[in-house]
Amino acid sequence: MIWALALPAASQTQMLDLSEQTGPPVFPLLTTLTALEALNLDINDLQRMPWEVFQLSELRHLQVAYNRLEVLPAAIGQLEQLRFLKLTRNQLQALPPEMDRLQHLQTLHLDFNRLQQLPPQLGRLAQLQTLNLTSNQLTHLPPELGSLKALQVLQLSGNRLADIPPALGQLQQLERLTLSSNQLRDLPRELGQLKRLKQLYLSANQFETLPAAVLEMESLEVLVLTGNPLTRLPKEALTRWPHLKEIHLGLPPSP
Repeated sequence: MIWALALPAASQTQMLDLSEQTGPPVFPLLTTLTALEALNLDINDLQRMPWEVFQLSELRHLQVAYNRLEVLPAAIGQLEQLRFLKLTRNQLQALPPEMDRLQHLQTLHLDFNRLQQLPPQLGRLAQLQTLNLTSNQLTHLPPELGSLKALQVLQLSGNRLADIPPALGQLQQLERLTLSSNQLRDLPRELGQLKRLKQLYLSANQFETLPAAVLEMESLEVLVLTGNPLTRLPKEALTRWPHLKEIHLGLPPSP
């Protein structure tokens, strides 16, 4: 794909893989690729996002994973056609509020960064279906995330969350929720309104009893509770989940 940059038809290139580059930077040539829709910049030891990327007005798929980005510029909001954005394994500590301009974004991977908080504007991404925030440093979530009406997958494992905002109970399309390896002792009753939730991961928290909200999740197929100081389930629990296929408890043996 790199050689295509030198061709007369380079401006018609739609996909470009520049991952693991070892030669001289070719980023200035990106400005000639006016039709580019997919760009992979993974594993390039980047400390900043090349400014040329923000000139790609037709870009729909962008990967900049496994780099050393510490800052995501406000200019990310210029990529208004983005559907997929992967920033896995960087060193991001915050997100710009201008991300709310990405109104076509459907998938956002921010796992394995250093995020300590999220901008409330993230809740304006009306078409977002997958949000991966695994292994960051989040201690709380903005209630505005409850406005992500199209969200189907929310991954929050490996953070420092001690509570979950009740507003997440408004995520009526949510099918998968991962909250493992946090500091949770309970869940808000409002999460019981997640009637489409099929997979719930709560391992390695501090639950001593099963949260009442979980009993209300009637579509559950997979429930993982291992690694909690949980000693028993309510007697009626299994009858509340008619679609349950897997349950992982890790309870101590009966005396």
